[in-house]
Amino acid sequence: MTVITPNAFRSQLIDAPQFWHDFNQGPWLQSQLDARLAPWWSRFFGYHMLKLGGLSISLDSQDCSIAHQVCVARTHPHRQITADPYQLPFVGKSFDAVLLLHQLEFSQDPHRLLREIDRVMMDDGYLVLAGWNPVSGMGLNRLLPWKRKRCPWHGRFFTQGRIEDWLALLNFEVVHREHFGVCAGAHPSRWRERFDQQLSPWLPLLASNYLLIARKRTIPLNKVRPRLMASRRPVVVVSNYRVQAKRQSSAEP
Repeated sequence: MTVITPNAFRSQLIDAPQFWHDFNQGPWLQSQLDARLAPWWSRFFGYHMLKLGGLSISLDSQDCSIAHQVCVARTHPHRQITADPYQLPFVGKSFDAVLLLHQLEFSQDPHRLLREIDRVMMDDGYLVLAGWNPVSGMGLNRLLPWKRKRCPWHGRFFTQGRIEDWLALLNFEVVHREHFGVCAGAHPSRWRERFDQQLSPWLPLLASNYLLIARKRTIPLNKVRPRLMASRRPVVVVSNYRVQAKRQSSAEP
């Protein structure tokens, strides 16, 4: 049973951004995620991919090897299905990959959202998750009174370690983690991009953004015996002594 911490649930509804241009760093963040996910699109395989939330829908994923992509949101104009993210209208184990970009920060119950994603995901499926670092320079800006109610600081930022703990409870294995945005800004420049590429791998705690790619692992409860070992059975050899004695007597002169 998953233990929900007291500050994980929030009764107040938070308005999540629907497009990347809804906040200042949005276009820069979109370009960064496009570049970092480019080598991964060909690694995802299967039949169906779920793009949950407005920012996930707005990200370009045409290069993904999974052709059928379902866009689910509440109010996004490009959504295909309007549904509650905590009660998705799909049967269990329906999707081979799920795209969840900056949705936990604006979720009332992030634990419940991850459990619902775990329900609709296939075994060994991929979960792509992006978030903001609360201890970075950008994350500490939410302490300023004039930015506390602005997007995206009106949401709740979670540390990477906390997100990985939640994923571990659901048997997700993080296969890739990446940090970027040490020198992030609303107006990117060439020197800022160069410094960010050099400093982000060495200063992950100061990076404003992180990207996690996890796979759902399933451990069988019953012990599976090897087929070769299970097929080995004792062979009983029956010898008919009467037939052998008769043959020996008939052979004697």
